[in-house]
Amino acid sequence: MDLGLHGKVALVGASSKGLGKASALALACEGARVTICARNRAHLEAAADEIRRETHARVLAVPADLTKAEDIHRVVAATVENIDLSNGIRPGIAGLMKAIMPDLAKDGITINLVLPGMFLTSRILGGLADGTVEIDRAVESQIAASIPMGRLGRPIELGQLVAFLASEQAAYITGAVYQVDGGKIKSNL
Repeated sequence: MDLGLHGKVALVGASSKGLGKASALALACEGARVTICARNRAHLEAAADEIRRETHARVLAVPADLTKAEDIHRVVAATVENIDLSNGIRPGIAGLMKAIMPDLAKDGITINLVLPGMFLTSRILGGLADGTVEIDRAVESQIAASIPMGRLGRPIELGQLVAFLASEQAAYITGAVYQVDGGKIKSNL
């Protein structure tokens, strides 16, 4: 399905591996130009190379710690500068990064919350020094037993939802909360 993301710009935080990387990959697969950022430069560059190789998309990798305001501003500025955004989009992105305001919807900016559960990532299963994941089937089985669907999620499953929410097909969806957890989260949030 064409999600209408070709030529759009996406900025994905914590995207050198795991769910962030899967989200960036799914967006790039749909033709979006993607800025990825994470603290570890080596992992970030490896992720950017992988996404470029798999999708031939434009990927900008900016090392950053998104707990620091100056890094957030630097990532947004690099995105604007290097991915050639039109001047009309710049205030929307900058405003979104500064504060989430209820009236963003009138400008076509949607805000949705994705709540990931347990996924097959190095954060959950333990990563190797080279950034790859060696799956310990006993650990995976133990975690999966606590999930109603009986398995951990694949990162691309979350990534594909993120890509859909960024698409024209989801242009009227805002303020929604999506639990992507195989049924594990019992509450509504």
